[in-house]
Amino acid sequence: MPHRPSPLANWWLLSRSLAAALVQVERTRRQLLFGLTLFLLLAVFVGAMPLADRLGARPWLFLLYWGGVATLVIFLFMLALLDLLAVRRRYRAELNRLRHEYKNELPPDENSH
Repeated sequence: MPHRPSPLANWWLLSRSLAAALVQVERTRRQLLFGLTLFLLLAVFVGAMPLADRLGARPWLFLLYWGGVATLVIFLFMLALLDLLAVRRRYRAELNRLRHEYKNELPPDENSH
């Protein structure tokens, strides 16, 4: 009988595939950053104003709501850090390419000794 992967293994493989795709496509990454930022602004406003009394009356609901918001904020920061690292990597690759391309045409660097 063939071995079937567990649902957790399937979820893990799907998550890894989506993360890899997200890292590769800058436009998608930036759109996700923008959309998540807007969603979090709305979630903070709704949690602080219209839902404040309801959340305050139920401690578990309060923890669940703000815990979810905090989790999404951490994800947003990690995604922003990932974007920063991707931009730095792309910048360095382009800088190295340009240095190699114009190696003989550039004047010597004053700072190199």
